[in-house]
Amino acid sequence: MVLFNEDPLILVTIEVVDAKTQEQIVADLADSVQINIEGNDKDAIIDLTEKPSTFFTSHYGFFTFAIIDDHQISPTNPVRITIVASSEGYITNSIPITITSTQGETYTIALVQRSNPPEGSVSTTKTEGLTDSEGAVKEDIVFTSDPESNTKTEVTLKVTQGTIIKDEEGEVLTGNLTTNITLFNNQSSESLNSFPGGLFANVTDRTGESKDVIFIPAAFVSVEITDESGKNAKTFDKPVEVSLQIPGDTHNPETDTTIRNGDILPIWNYDEEKATWVYYTEGTVSGPDENGNFEVPFAVAHFSYWTAGWEDKAGEMCEEGLTIHITGEFTTVEVRILKQSDGTYFSSLGKRVNSTDPHVHLQKSPRNIPVTIEAWYGSDIVGSVNVDNLCGEYVNLEVDIPGKEVSFSVEVYDNNDPEKRMRPNRGIYIDENGSRKYVGYMKDGEITVYGLTEGIEYTFWVFHEDTWYSGTHLVDERSFAEIEFPVEP
Repeated sequence: MVLFNEDPLILVTIEVVDAKTQEQIVADLADSVQINIEGNDKDAIIDLTEKPSTFFTSHYGFFTFAIIDDHQISPTNPVRITIVASSEGYITNSIPITITSTQGETYTIALVQRSNPPEGSVSTTKTEGLTDSEGAVKEDIVFTSDPESNTKTEVTLKVTQGTIIKDEEGEVLTGNLTTNITLFNNQSSESLNSFPGGLFANVTDRTGESKDVIFIPAAFVSVEITDESGKNAKTFDKPVEVSLQIPGDTHNPETDTTIRNGDILPIWNYDEEKATWVYYTEGTVSGPDENGNFEVPFAVAHFSYWTAGWEDKAGEMCEEGLTIHITGEFTTVEVRILKQSDGTYFSSLGKRVNSTDPHVHLQKSPRNIPVTIEAWYGSDIVGSVNVDNLCGEYVNLEVDIPGKEVSFSVEVYDNNDPEKRMRPNRGIYIDENGSRKYVGYMKDGEITVYGLTEGIEYTFWVFHEDTWYSGTHLVDERSFAEIEFPVEP
């Protein structure tokens, strides 16, 4: 037997999931899930053949790449990149990630499916409007979205007659137009979890200064217009009018009261490649309407995510924040942060913390805002701790995952040469309740999985070169098992 471990690369795994179901996105055979890597340290990225690469594509929302060996990663010398993820039928999104560990890191990015958005949002699609062969709109297009069910808010879009619409390549859109508007409220945790870039945001303010802030959205919206050939609108030669409704109980941090008629709101658009919100203009609030909601109008010259909202002036940021140490018996957990003041979503780090390195080193965090830090395993909260200041030094977060633990020795072998075997460094998944669940990162083919049920036969999966490979194990009284995965060469 030829038994060997993989090269000791610093591996990073990206899982692209549906924002509503939180399940991994699987594209149709004719389509794919794609990630593009941007940011200051993108030149440090290599594929698993150790070739430089910043673009990856797969039919599954699952990607693994590596960091070049000569980059000395540590909490004080991290790799900072932006992951831009896209798939047909979903709204493109991006997240900034900060890689601080040499032990393998796993991040999750959620995409909103236009036909099935998460709680607290509404997606409306209509085919109406027509352009001529020069790309000019023949008649005014006025499109009002369906109301969001919780807040009854809407958004209205107006494209005036004669407006020439072009795609990103500068080609005009022609023929019948299909418009999709996806509106998100500012109150639902599921909706705020879809806020591009996260609420610990990087912004370019009205002076052109780039800074890290806590962002407070009043509402946010994504708009897409396509023509019959599938070309996607990007720019307009005349401003497109947008009127965005805001829930009447929205708190305005600049006036320290609920939003009122005459308030001035900053308007921002999202730069996907930089994962940055860029100040664009401002709008004057009017209202309320019969539902108690207000609206803010503004004009745009291109499409992206748009939001009306504020920087939280009370939330001073520190460059290096708290270190969270996960204790207890676990293989992997996801960390989420909620405000203590109202229990609403504040931040999902998008990072799964593995037992191989049970620490989270927060970067660019808000000071003196009481929060609750939660550890999630699948759909369950398995630990929590209250913290008054994310700019402190250290906190323990103890987790308790009920169920049986089993330690596995995992070997991958070549179908054409079964004696040639490898003990991989990879994430491992199981089938549970009809979906594939990440249960941890195996190092040198060794992993302990927690929360299993005795008497159940589980199917275990690893992902290799755009293909899933599986093995099974019946959980019995033993606490150790071996799994073999045949891999096509």
